[in-house]
Order: sequence, then structure tokens, then C-alpha cells
Amino acid sequence: MVHERDWEMAELETKLRAEVRGEESALEADALEGYLASRTLRDLALEVMNQGDELHVEIPSQKWRGVVDHVGDDFFRLIATNRDVVAVRLGGGVALRRLELAPAGGRSRSLGPKKFVALLRQLMMEERLVELHGSWGTSTPGVIKAVAPDHVLVLSGESEAFLPLDHIDAVVELA
Repeated sequence: MVHERDWEMAELETKLRAEVRGEESALEADALEGYLASRTLRDLALEVMNQGDELHVEIPSQKWRGVVDHVGDDFFRLIATNRDVVAVRLGGGVALRRLELAPAGGRSRSLGPKKFVALLRQLMMEERLVELHGSWGTSTPGVIKAVAPDHVLVLSGESEAFLPLDHIDAVVELA
């Protein structure tokens, strides 16, 4: 009689453990789903930078592959495999794809502008030769001469380009 009761208790304990494991698995799945649904592109860029993973970046007019070395509030900077330094605005027409997980390494947050507009102003003050990419479909090379509230003025030789600020997807720093 004692052995039968021990057997019943063991069976009940096994059933309860299985039920608890099932509930834990469901809770973990719900937590993961909530986490994945709450991440922003900025969160992804920070994760990729911290882990040192390789990223494929695509905008309508260009594609790059490289590692993220800075993340601001609304953009990230990519060091491309061809050594281009590319600032990519988050949102809009950008698509990101993680290509390779780094076996080790990664980068911590670096110093740099927090906002894309601040980066454009910095490049203007440094009179850097840049190439701007946006929804207009072609690249516009030149030197930024003004960052206005709704557009950027780029000089290239004798021509002036007035590019709508909200439509600039990326800026490449040229040699």
C-alpha cells in the first residue's frame, strides 16, 4: 500500500513538472516574441555594432557591406568592406540584413554626432567631399555648403544641388 502511494505521488510529480515546463516554454516564447516586436532599427544597429557582426545595407540607389562603428539617434555609420565610411539614416528606404555573426569582438559606442543633421553640419564645416544618396535614385557628389531646415545645398564644380533633407538616405565620405 505504501509503495502504491509512492508510485502515485511520483506519477503526479512527473505530470506537474511536465506542466510547469510547458508553461515556462510558453512564457519564454511570449517574452521572445515581445522582445523581437519591440526592437527598433536603432536597437538592431546597436546590437550589430556591439557584437561586431557584418551587415548588408541597401537603399534604393546603393548597397554596402561592412561593420557598424557608430550609432546615433537616427543614423548609424558603417565602415564598408571597400573602406568607404557611410552614414545611413535609419528608417525610410533602408533595408538591413545581418550577414555573418562575429565569433568575438564588437565595438563599444564611439564618440560622434547623435543626429543625422548634426553629422551633415559637421561634414559641411570640415568641407568634406561627400556623395549623398536618396530617394531621387542617383548619387550626388560634392561639398555640403548649407544644411537648411528642409534641404541640403551641395556644390559640385559649377552646379548646385538642392536635396530635400527628409529624402537623404545615406552620405558617403569620399577621400
